[in-house]
Amino acid sequence: MDQKNIIARMDCLIRGSFYVLILCLPVSIALVESFSGFAIFFFAIKRVLITCSKGTRGFKALMEVVRPPASFLDRPLGFFIAAVVLSVVFSQHHHLSVVAFVGKTLQGLYVYSAFLEVFTDAGSVDNFIFVWFASALITGSSGLFQYFFGHDFLRNTALVGNRVSSSLRHANDLGAYIVAVCPLLLVLLLHWKAFCMQSDSNIKGFGDKPSWWVGVFLFAACVVLVVCLGLTFSRASWVAFFAAIVLVGLYKRKNIFIVFLIIMGFIMLFTPIMVKTRDVSLIMDDVLVQTQNINQTAKDHGILSKEYIQAILNSAVRQSGKGRSLYWREALGIIDDYPVFGAGLNTYSRVAPAYKVSWGGYPHNSYLQIAAELGLVGLGVFLWMLWTLFRGSFRCINRMPVGYLRCVLIGTLAGLFAYLVQSFFDTTFYSVQLSMLLWIMMALAVAVQKIFRSQAVP
Repeated sequence: MDQKNIIARMDCLIRGSFYVLILCLPVSIALVESFSGFAIFFFAIKRVLITCSKGTRGFKALMEVVRPPASFLDRPLGFFIAAVVLSVVFSQHHHLSVVAFVGKTLQGLYVYSAFLEVFTDAGSVDNFIFVWFASALITGSSGLFQYFFGHDFLRNTALVGNRVSSSLRHANDLGAYIVAVCPLLLVLLLHWKAFCMQSDSNIKGFGDKPSWWVGVFLFAACVVLVVCLGLTFSRASWVAFFAAIVLVGLYKRKNIFIVFLIIMGFIMLFTPIMVKTRDVSLIMDDVLVQTQNINQTAKDHGILSKEYIQAILNSAVRQSGKGRSLYWREALGIIDDYPVFGAGLNTYSRVAPAYKVSWGGYPHNSYLQIAAELGLVGLGVFLWMLWTLFRGSFRCINRMPVGYLRCVLIGTLAGLFAYLVQSFFDTTFYSVQLSMLLWIMMALAVAVQKIFRSQAVP
């Protein structure tokens, strides 16, 4: 077998690894780790073969093997890796930081790189999205099964607190997963006619003239996931979902009314259930207790009394969410002591006990944890990387014709935006499954733009 065929086989193996990875992502951490490892392994073999065929030697050969595929994200990505390295150098626990750098940061970087290496045409991207949607539909169906029967059918995970988590560890994790994928589904549904007009590519399933079953599949998946999202009763995920679909509506003004109806219908349907299930509303904890206290104060002192006004103010103070302000205070204490390069990658759980003011091992805010571990330098570079990704993507969208690739890019960005909003209220970046999803979504957004530019070249 000649080298060209071997490289083609490597590409197939990398793509296959990603199909299995995205299919199993909500189900198994072990499978996520295994197939991300396979993708990186086959990517490395391919790069070594290509480098050897060129006769390159020394440091230049090493750089050709390890360098990610070129994109507009190269510079901020490089600076981010440099910021992580600095946090490892100045870490309070070097062993923990080195292990996390190799096992998490570099893993994410090369998952991103391997994805860009092989998803270079609309057909392969379409296949990946189809598998992702199928996995999401199965996960959502398992979540509904869990709600009605007390356990899901994928991992036999028990229903806890009447909050749906499906095969994931917590309802908040399922919420983060759903808000990442659901906006893309919604975009394809809202822009159905638009992406059906794509005539310059041969896309299986979602292509020039998609079959009727594709629309039914998309609609069913979207409905199941939205219902599942409601039943997670994850307020952070709800807010993230609302933010994402508003962003979707802004790209097609006539869809704004539909977006408004979705948000209002969602709130009216699921908020009363959440109040009964969790005793919280969208912005308030202990709803029933606080309402009773306010009503009793009104009876005892009147609605114009100082006591009544004070009861309302006390209620408003408690609207920040259960203990999150205390968790954030711990993280801010660490940032204050290690402001530049942080306490070190993967050291939060070791450093935080000295600042402990409440129960919990994490700050429930991914950005504060980044700042605590990587310092303000690391957080700044991370935000710069995200800014570069969104700015470059929006510019590309404005140049793209109406069609499938444009819809995929809008939906991916909306899902990524929702993911980032949800991460402000939870440590989503530090979940094995969900952090992998972040790298994949970033790679998907960049890959779609590279495909568009390659098609635009005469």
